[in-house]
Amino acid sequence: MQPDWDMFHSLHPMAEYHGAARAVGGCATYVSDKPGHHDFNLLKKLVLSDGSILRAKLPGRPTRDCLLLHLFYNYHFSFQSYFFHVIGI
Repeated sequence: MQPDWDMFHSLHPMAEYHGAARAVGGCATYVSDKPGHHDFNLLKKLVLSDGSILRAKLPGRPTRDCLLLHLFYNYHFSFQSYFFHVIGI
């Protein structure tokens, strides 16, 4: 079985992790919950207060300062990324 990388379940134990990964991934984000079984508090974190979304023009990319670091040996250094977006799509 292969996962669908643009979908996640909002009630999964790792839903916040997966939601954040999709939010910075530069692609559309889909929720594959059963009808009526959603974590709306989590889903509200993925949209702006007016319900619009930030959609990246390009996929998220690592910043230069962490591009060639081996995160296993530099565990005190967090991975950083940046992306470009337009507002209100």
